[in-house]
Amino acid sequence: MKSMRVKSRVESICNEQGDRFYGHDVASQIVNHFKQFLGEARDVQPMDNLGDIFTKSLSFEEANAMVVEMTDSEIKKAIFDIDSDKASGPDGFTAGEVNATLLALIPKVDTPNKVSDFRPIACCNVLYKGISKIIIERIKNGLHKVVSLNQSAFVPGRSIQDNILLTQELLRGYGRAIGPKRCAMKIDIQKAYDKVSWSFLRDILVKFGFLEKNDDLLVLCKGEVKSVAVVKKVLDEFSDVSGLFPNLQKSTIFFSSIHQGIRNDILNVLPFSVGKLPMRYLGVPLLAKRLGVGDCKILVDKVREKTKGQNCKGSAKVAWKLICRPKKQGGLGLRPLNEWNDVLLMKQVWKILSKKESIWWQWINRVKLKGKDYWDINHESSDSWGWRKMLVLRDVMKPHIFKDSNGDMWWITNDNKLKAYSTNQAWKDLGCSDPKIDWYHVVWYPQITPKHAFISWLVVQNRLSTQDRLKKWYPNEQFECSFCGNQEDSHSHLFFRCDFTSQVWNKVKRMLVYKGLNNGLLHIVQDMAKYTAIKDIRNILNKVAIGVVVYYIWMERNRRIFRKVKKSVNEVSDDVKDFIRVKMTSLKVKDTKNVQKVAELCSLVLMDNNLQIAV
Repeated sequence: MKSMRVKSRVESICNEQGDRFYGHDVASQIVNHFKQFLGEARDVQPMDNLGDIFTKSLSFEEANAMVVEMTDSEIKKAIFDIDSDKASGPDGFTAGEVNATLLALIPKVDTPNKVSDFRPIACCNVLYKGISKIIIERIKNGLHKVVSLNQSAFVPGRSIQDNILLTQELLRGYGRAIGPKRCAMKIDIQKAYDKVSWSFLRDILVKFGFLEKNDDLLVLCKGEVKSVAVVKKVLDEFSDVSGLFPNLQKSTIFFSSIHQGIRNDILNVLPFSVGKLPMRYLGVPLLAKRLGVGDCKILVDKVREKTKGQNCKGSAKVAWKLICRPKKQGGLGLRPLNEWNDVLLMKQVWKILSKKESIWWQWINRVKLKGKDYWDINHESSDSWGWRKMLVLRDVMKPHIFKDSNGDMWWITNDNKLKAYSTNQAWKDLGCSDPKIDWYHVVWYPQITPKHAFISWLVVQNRLSTQDRLKKWYPNEQFECSFCGNQEDSHSHLFFRCDFTSQVWNKVKRMLVYKGLNNGLLHIVQDMAKYTAIKDIRNILNKVAIGVVVYYIWMERNRRIFRKVKKSVNEVSDDVKDFIRVKMTSLKVKDTKNVQKVAELCSLVLMDNNLQIAV
């Protein structure tokens, strides 16, 4: 906690002129910097001379429904929709309390030096979030009526992937020296949310209904001075009425097949920085070709940074293929990125087949399909990698697609049911088809502590680094059990055959309903699997206890080997029983015979639908 406070403290800061300030002057410089644009009134031009650009608007009934008096049910729904661990205030309380707004500075870079290296954020909590949720709930159903299709974010039913895929297609060929002359401009709007004119917002609300603004704008045009001049004129008019201006330092222009003379003329019109692909758009790197190894280096470096300091040497405990199986089939449920990417691309294919109105569907229909059927079109050499991949997926998707007499599209599941398409359903039907393992509900269940489940999962797979396994790599090393010293430890010996751990089990099983703890973990798990489908607090107690005992035995074994610290049988068993008691107190229960039996076994008392530790 102390190190976090030190890390969060700003000891010194530089202003934009490079002068450094310390102590109390730091706060003054931060306030002075943000005063320059936060809450500043700006003179803007009226919107009367912009022509007929507001072609869409809400009806009177729709607009009126958004300003009616708030109801108790709306307020309750908004407040109860906030997670109990969210919206914390300056006093540290979460959404369970009503607090004031907390202002915080978020670093834009790893090592902030200037005031402009920080981004201010207002951490609003309960009251503000409640009001925001009510407003959002009221306006979201009308957004699609007034917001153009090229704005995909924040509109229910639309996907930001449409913009990303379309931009990827439009940028194809930008790295070629010969070809059509094109320009792409990534325009950053200076402090868009801080400098926007309130009168502009008011006029928009009156004329249009809503404001959809973004400080990351992508504009594509012909690679000629005349086209860029039109873009410049539109940006100027937008600045005049809104008070928002392009950030010349952060805005970038990309050229395709344009010689240096014309480039210079264009830069005289719009003096943006000249960029090179890849670039980031909506958080995703965009290229004119398929991602290569070098393009993924940033991602790889970030993963390495996250795992820095962890011991990653040696072979893996479990094969990656097994890890990527669903938990019900013996894995950890991780999704292989290549297979998950195929399923996500299928969602875009589904939009094409169902003719869902989107900017992506419109572009594909006009440019790629040209009136032809998706199932019959051939891929061309000029097609992007993404579009070629979508065509390859036809053979995978076709057996799962059904079109009814009304023209509606349905997804056929593996058990021949018709369902609306979803990525989760497609993943289930196209993923691993291995049979379900019988011990799934014993290792994985809602009340499990994740680290306990993971160790139990490794034990069932016989994949912990016990001494019998280490001997394969160190054949000349002498091993002995850290508990009894009679033989090398193995999964069967360590957890059940060793005198020390047998005593731990015997002490713990006195508080359990299940008593068969003498035949190894795999046998216990398989035996208990017969009863886990029944939602019975006795089954929960048994499963919790098994995971806790296995985890604490493994931790004690490692503590003895690596830290040379020992605990007695009584100390280990007491730690296990204490954890089990605390875990059981977290459950919501009813006053039944089974609950009373568990309370008696665990030395707990039942009060107000909760088990509590007896004082």
